[in-house]
Amino acid sequence: MKRFAALFLCALLLLPLSFADAEACTDVTGDDLSSFIDRINEIYHAGYGDGDVYEMTTIKDAALLCGMSAARSVDSKAICIFELCDGSGYVVTLGGTEITNEEEALGIKEDILSAFNCSNEYKTTIINTMLENIPEGSDVYIYGYSLGGMVMQQVLADSRIKSSYNFEAAVAIGSPVTSVCRQRIVFIEDKSDIVPTLSAKSMLAGRIFRLYDTHIVRDGGYKTTAGGHALSYIDSEVWNDIDPLGTSSGTILTVNIATMKTFPA
Repeated sequence: MKRFAALFLCALLLLPLSFADAEACTDVTGDDLSSFIDRINEIYHAGYGDGDVYEMTTIKDAALLCGMSAARSVDSKAICIFELCDGSGYVVTLGGTEITNEEEALGIKEDILSAFNCSNEYKTTIINTMLENIPEGSDVYIYGYSLGGMVMQQVLADSRIKSSYNFEAAVAIGSPVTSVCRQRIVFIEDKSDIVPTLSAKSMLAGRIFRLYDTHIVRDGGYKTTAGGHALSYIDSEVWNDIDPLGTSSGTILTVNIATMKTFPA
């Protein structure tokens, strides 16, 4: 039964990719998969502007930051650590699944393991990277997109991480619930995105576990899971009233891009 559940989940996790066909592209240009991918690349490359200062005013900015390493360098890494310009803390961003990247632990295996709240290489690497590069006692703002948000929850449940940092914000973008042995976090979800439902906790006891955290669900107007999962969080004005803390308080975080450190998963 457990093996069947794992295989079933694996198939579901592949849905956002397998459905990224001509229908999904109507969310963008109405052409084909190539235009869909081009549109994603265009948004990421245009999203950061010039200079070494990056202002995070909305959750959209946080989602873009999760892909900065991939957009700015061919030598992209899944884990990024930035310092805030005023020196008051650190921003950690965690990237999502990359099936074609054989050099990093960002594949379906990690999707399945994290969905069942099992230990995995991505989780271990994030924990070690943070402990080695962020001073104990620091204020930390952590964001994870898709798989990154799933593993982020496991990281936040680690006793060493809990005792080492003060988390000012923890936001999972397009991710399901995987762990609740941690502080409460904010989940950002598009109505058309089924990925936030794809974990053991979300599928088997979703209502119970969803009550533990804050879930902000919006309709970005996308017609498919591929559009909702790949584009809504970076290309939709529906998030303009949600700040980087996952609230409506209007908080702005100014990141010093020159301090960016990237690490493989």
